[in-house]
Amino acid sequence: MASNNFTYNYGTLLFANSSLNILADNVAMLLVTPDYFQSNTIAALADATSVADIAAFELTTASVAGYQRLALASKLMLRVPDGSVSNGYVYLQAANLSFTALGAGNTVGGAVLIKDTGNDATSPLLGFYYIPPTLTNGGDIGLNWANNASGGALKIT
Repeated sequence: MASNNFTYNYGTLLFANSSLNILADNVAMLLVTPDYFQSNTIAALADATSVADIAAFELTTASVAGYQRLALASKLMLRVPDGSVSNGYVYLQAANLSFTALGAGNTVGGAVLIKDTGNDATSPLLGFYYIPPTLTNGGDIGLNWANNASGGALKIT
């Protein structure tokens, strides 16, 4: 359901005004419950600005044993398709990710790419990735990015 993936408006602004250095800043991925995505429209969700805005939907170590945010240091590369911006976008390329050994007890419905400042109130939201509702059961939850021609890990237009 790739059409349910989106970049947050504030995250796009940070890319545009160079307030975000995706290759040097602390970037991380967190998991949210399906209630987050089902609670509103994509347009309304895209207006959220910080992790504090969505904290009620994030999985926690209290709700899922083994859960923690994944740091993406040195796993992202900014790319221009075919070496030209004439396609109207740039994209992030990254290795696929895996949240490992997530204890039973909750359901995952999405992943959120963030700039992690160490404070949820100041950690901006960058991108949302829909995950079909998946029960945690002690196994892994993997994220396989789109191919590069489709925008890779994050398509920035």
